Amino acid sequence: MPNRFLIRLAIPQVLLFSFLLLAQAGPVPAADYPTKPVNLIVPMAAGGGPDATFRMLSSEAEKELGKKIVIINRPGPGGATGVAETLLSKPDGYTIGMCAVAMVTIQPLLKDLPYKGPEDLLPLVQSNEAPMVLYVKADSPLKTLKDLIDEAKKRPGQVSVGIVGGNYNIPHVQLVMLEKKAGIKLNLIPYGSSDHVPAVLGGTLEAAMGQVAVMTQHIKAGTARALSVFAGRRSNRLADIPIVKELGYDITDIPYEFVIAPKGIPKIAIDKLTVAYTKAAKSQTFQDYADKTGIFASYAGPEELTKKLRADAERYKAVVQELGWKKQ
Repeated sequence: MPNRFLIRLAIPQVLLFSFLLLAQAGPVPAADYPTKPVNLIVPMAAGGGPDATFRMLSSEAEKELGKKIVIINRPGPGGATGVAETLLSKPDGYTIGMCAVAMVTIQPLLKDLPYKGPEDLLPLVQSNEAPMVLYVKADSPLKTLKDLIDEAKKRPGQVSVGIVGGNYNIPHVQLVMLEKKAGIKLNLIPYGSSDHVPAVLGGTLEAAMGQVAVMTQHIKAGTARALSVFAGRRSNRLADIPIVKELGYDITDIPYEFVIAPKGIPKIAIDKLTVAYTKAAKSQTFQDYADKTGIFASYAGPEELTKKLRADAERYKAVVQELGWKKQ
């Protein structure tokens, strides 16, 4: 029989040797990630254009990821509430978020937030751009953008225009640039992701800036009239509506949307999430969805998106200064 005394001596040495091997090897990677559903925080209310887009995109990403992606809506001013929750979450790969460019380039310049800019997040995949449309009620006497500008010159600061998504975002930038270039003053009023629609159709607002993806149905139904699309090119859903540059105002800023994660998540999570959302963004299903809704499918991977965000953060510092916006 083996000597029990020698066995008792050997056990601690074996355990110590095993511990040293594990310490040298580092933490064991979670090769089976994900083992449970992944939460994706959308920093706006359910029902708007970005919410619908990222529900559709995530349903495609699930096919590659192999687990459910649960959409959690966290509306808040300018989207900062939901972005902050994403970035402050446990960096384990099970909480990610939807983000738009202004949320991490403009908002931190004007508010005290838990994050300062693109350097505080992990960009994964850009999926799309979201063109905006300036619209009025169908029976409005304002039939063109020129009509609206002429009316604003007659009534400085009185023509009410709603801003989708609230203040200090890209639609706000677009409208203030229009004011500057046209030499007018509008009464700009912040609204949520879709509540500007009943305000215009009900006559509370004279006009509003909304997402093409949301407004196309109202324009096609004849309840709203588009004045101009704010984008670098025409939307296929509103192909007969001129972009603002064609009307003499060189405004090409456009919101773009992407998936982010908190810094420090495991590499395997980064890799799998990137692959899943890349395949989703490049899928024919998403291309068809983009054509149907009027968003622009526009892919960028982690490296390209990181560079783009950093460049835009610097550019919007200059824009904020030009517009005279001050930190709240």
